[in-house]
Amino acid sequence: MLRIFTEYFNIVASRIVLLLLVATMPTTASAQSDNAAEASRKANCLMNEGLTSEALEAYSVALALRIEEGNEQRVNCAYLAFLLCALENSEVPDISREVKMVDNFAEGRTVCKDFKELQAFGRHISQGEYDRAISVLMSSPILCGRCRTSAISDLKAMVKIGSLGQQVKQREEIQRLQRTIIYCIALVALVIVVMLVFVHRRNKILNAKNRKLYQLWRALQAQEPKPAEENGGLMSRIVEIMETDDAIYSPDYSIKDLADRLGVSQKIVSKTINEQSGKNFSAFVGEYRIAQACRLLASSNQLSVEGIAASVGFRSRSHFSKVFKIATGMSPSEYISQAQDG
Repeated sequence: MLRIFTEYFNIVASRIVLLLLVATMPTTASAQSDNAAEASRKANCLMNEGLTSEALEAYSVALALRIEEGNEQRVNCAYLAFLLCALENSEVPDISREVKMVDNFAEGRTVCKDFKELQAFGRHISQGEYDRAISVLMSSPILCGRCRTSAISDLKAMVKIGSLGQQVKQREEIQRLQRTIIYCIALVALVIVVMLVFVHRRNKILNAKNRKLYQLWRALQAQEPKPAEENGGLMSRIVEIMETDDAIYSPDYSIKDLADRLGVSQKIVSKTINEQSGKNFSAFVGEYRIAQACRLLASSNQLSVEGIAASVGFRSRSHFSKVFKIATGMSPSEYISQAQDG
């Protein structure tokens, strides 16, 4: 509502000023003066219709005719009408050509103080210093005759209304910016909510799959044979094989061979050995191989260390020596020496 009132009051005030200006222009019988007066009337009509750009062109024509006519007072009034029309535009156009026309008219003439101040007013508008231009116009009564007081009063009202309109515009810009920020925040929040819903659904699906896998694992675990101590002494059978079966001294002997001999799965054999001995399959078999190697080293003078290592399942002397020292605390040579001394 304030915006509509501001625009309406602005238009009415400008029309009053322009009509008063035109009313004060002296008329002559010359064709030049008639043409200028006709251009001014045309400009006034265009202003009343709200066509400020077309009106500005018409006022420019009237100004040029008044300059050709040579009457300083009429040039003064025509120039002021042109400048006020320029201020009516939403964006003040380039009026440097008209400013130059007036400066050329005043050059070499002894013009009055009001005319000089009007020139300064026009230069400020041309340079875009609108606030300073209005200040110059308000501080100096450059209008003449009976319209001076009314025009200055109307111009003050226009300036005040324009200031209020500018404040309203700034507030609208702030509100527009605030709405944009709110929309952005709402959009980000919506994206976050969508992502949370998506993650929640994914977690729900994964949890369901995990429960199914857990149930399957429980079912498979229930189908597995019992531990060694509950399954006919499986560990005892394993130990018996270790002590009586020379197949364990083969380098290729594996847990599969042992499981096949026992008739159970490799997993059960491995689990039984781990639980009962605390060792894995390789370390468990290695103990029996080292024990056999110790017997051979102590009783045989015909086999070399390499031969004994190969006979109990080791592919190299270095590996055999390393495992032997870990198990007995001495190297094979040291063990032979100690056995012979004993």
